[in-house]
Amino acid sequence: FLDLFAGSGAMGIEALSRGAAKTTFVERDRTSYRTIEKNIEKLDLKSVSIILCEEALRALSFFHRTGQKFDLIFLDPPYADISTLSQDALPLSAQAVKALD
Repeated sequence: FLDLFAGSGAMGIEALSRGAAKTTFVERDRTSYRTIEKNIEKLDLKSVSIILCEEALRALSFFHRTGQKFDLIFLDPPYADISTLSQDALPLSAQAVKALD
């Protein structure tokens, strides 16, 4: 599970609580990133979580270059960023989703 624009990490944490094997959280805001870290630690989910403090498009490009794939991507950008991100984020996200047979 990839929680892009993770905010507090609530969606990724919920995915873990409902059976996701692993969640990768991507959040550019340092305060939100620290909140995710605290929530993950408090809930003892460090072993099944990866938290990145990074711009979403850079993270998606990194995942593409390294061949990382996800079963599900939750993409919820801030409203102000939607028009800029939709052109680039959706194609990159599509490349990061595992093909389901």
